[in-house]
Amino acid sequence: MRSCLKAVAATSAVCKCCDAPATLFGVVDFNRSCEDITRPPVPLSGVPVYYYRCPRCGFMFTPAFDDFTDDDFRREIYNEEYRRFDPEYGGARSRRQGEAVARIFGSARQIRVLDYGGGTGVLAQTLGEHGFPNVQIYDPFVQEFSLRPSVKFDLIVSVETVEHSPRPRQTFDEMVSLLADSGIILFSTLFQPDDIGRMGTGWWYIAPRNGHVSLFTPESIREVVKPHGLVLGSQPDRAHHVLIRGRPWFASAL
Repeated sequence: MRSCLKAVAATSAVCKCCDAPATLFGVVDFNRSCEDITRPPVPLSGVPVYYYRCPRCGFMFTPAFDDFTDDDFRREIYNEEYRRFDPEYGGARSRRQGEAVARIFGSARQIRVLDYGGGTGVLAQTLGEHGFPNVQIYDPFVQEFSLRPSVKFDLIVSVETVEHSPRPRQTFDEMVSLLADSGIILFSTLFQPDDIGRMGTGWWYIAPRNGHVSLFTPESIREVVKPHGLVLGSQPDRAHHVLIRGRPWFASAL
């Protein structure tokens, strides 16, 4: 089981955001999940997952899943047990985010919106209930939403998605490719705390069983989107962020 996990023994790896040498940061068991801070953890799997951190941009990542196919992810991570490790996957988180987006952009309901990594489709459904008529979903891991859109969007919303990507550059490149010339990407992922060096792998967000393979800092996001000229902004909670291209007419809502 989990034979598809990439064995890691090197003390350094190339940063996936800025190409600088990243150093070995620590190791956790494959079964480590975000739920370990709220309830007794599940038994250890005995499978080590190594994380590296870049001293230049701060990006933290594991190469353990780099060779995973979509089927590997569905079998090992996003399987029938996944909601045990992410109870809000069923829709509670997406509904909260959908309500927030509806409040922020309620005066611009006619904008074209893409829910990138839309999972169960609850966020898009919530926006529809609030009178947003032009909402699509794209999620390669969900069959009914796996067709890549052929149009551009004014607003792309991505909830707790980018930390699951073993290829951050490609993920952000794809989102930007779907963005209008003047548009906004609204995404959520928890940035590393300032004292991550002290916390080490004790930080609860380092959770391979949740599929958290890429853990960002503001600097690492800026490195990834630098070729596209997007401007990054973040909420004080370090979890909700915007990337702005051009001068979207509806950006004043932010």
